[in-house]
Amino acid sequence: MKRKLVIVLLLLFAISFASAQLSGLENQIEDVSGNLEGNVTKIREITERDKWDFIGSQWKELLLKNKAVAGIDAFFTKINIVFVVLFAHDWDFSLGLLFVFLIWLFTLLSFVTYARLKFDNGWTVFLVSLGATLVFAHARIFNYLSNGAVKVFLYKPSAGWRLLILAVEILALFAYLKLNQFISKNLKKAKEKRKKELLEEKVESTERFQKNMVKTAKEVMDVS
Repeated sequence: MKRKLVIVLLLLFAISFASAQLSGLENQIEDVSGNLEGNVTKIREITERDKWDFIGSQWKELLLKNKAVAGIDAFFTKINIVFVVLFAHDWDFSLGLLFVFLIWLFTLLSFVTYARLKFDNGWTVFLVSLGATLVFAHARIFNYLSNGAVKVFLYKPSAGWRLLILAVEILALFAYLKLNQFISKNLKKAKEKRKKELLEEKVESTERFQKNMVKTAKEVMDVS
C-alpha cells in the first residue's frame, strides 16, 4: 500500500511538472518565434540538438522565476553528487531528468520483484535491487530512453499532444512494471512447483529406503 501511494504521488508530481511546462512554453516560443521569422537562414543552421536545448531552456527559465522552485533547484544543485551516483545524471531542472527518475524508479520496483524470489530479508532485497538498477543507470540506458521520451513529448507544440504522450509514456512504465511482476510471479510458481516436486521425490526415496530396510531385516530374520 505504501509503495502504491509513493508511485501515485510521484506521478502527480510528474503531471504537475509537465502541466507547468505546457502552460508557459507556448507563450515563450511564440514571443521568440516572432524575432526569428525574419532570419530563415539562421533557423536552418540550428541543429537538431540545438533545437531541443532551446525548447528546454525556455520552460526551465520560466519555472525558475518561481522562488520556491528556484530554492529547490539551488538545494539539489548542492547535492548534485547524489544524482550522479543514483541516476548517472547531473541535477538539472529538466524533463530529461524527470523521465530518467521515473524509468529508474520503475526499474528498481521491477528488480525488487525478482530479488524476492531469491532473498527473504527486506534489506537484502532492496540493496540487491538497487545495485542492479545502478548498473543499468551507469550503462546510460535510462538516459538514452529518457532522451527519446523527451523528443517524442516535444515533437508537437500542441498541449493536447503532450498530455497524450505523457499519459502514454506513464502507462508504458506501468505496463513495464506489470510485465516484470507477471514474469516474476510465474517464476515463483515454477520455483514452488519444482520445490514441491523435489520434496515429493525425497519422500518417495525415503519411503523406498525404509521399505528396502524392512525387507532386508525380514530376510535376515527368516534366514536366522
